[in-house]
Amino acid sequence: MATYVAPPDGPVAKLRFRTNQDHGFTRLARIDTTNCPAGVKAQAVAAMHGKGLNEQAEVSAVHMIGSTDKPEITIRERLIEAGRPFLFSVLGSVATANATFNCNLMGRFDPEPSKEYELAYSLLIQERKCTAVIYVLGQETSGDVVRTRERTQKYFKVTEGREFCEKP
Repeated sequence: MATYVAPPDGPVAKLRFRTNQDHGFTRLARIDTTNCPAGVKAQAVAAMHGKGLNEQAEVSAVHMIGSTDKPEITIRERLIEAGRPFLFSVLGSVATANATFNCNLMGRFDPEPSKEYELAYSLLIQERKCTAVIYVLGQETSGDVVRTRERTQKYFKVTEGREFCEKP
């Protein structure tokens, strides 16, 4: 999988990718469908290695609503292409006492130019599942961050990359 590359020219949106795990591994990838129906390519948007896996903290260079200037293990902020569907895959992996738990979600949403979004991914180890929700970020005059559920988000199961070509 190729490493993250900011969108070249054209409209962009900001995306904060957040996970509830500060250990294990979490990865967000953008799915490129330009070669459909022949297949798709995955491009890394963000990856996090938590405690015990070469811990990687990052200070965001994107400056989003609610950003901090301290290094974060569970947050990555990126620019993404706007004005067309953003198809993605998010994978989380955590070693437990008995085994390794992996959970993968696929989805899409329609980012609008200049807007800010947050994709909150949670690994629910006890329940053996994962969840994701995308919010549109805003800010009150007091400075508080406001999160509103993004209206175009959809999630689906894909067993082969080609199936992304068939998703609306």
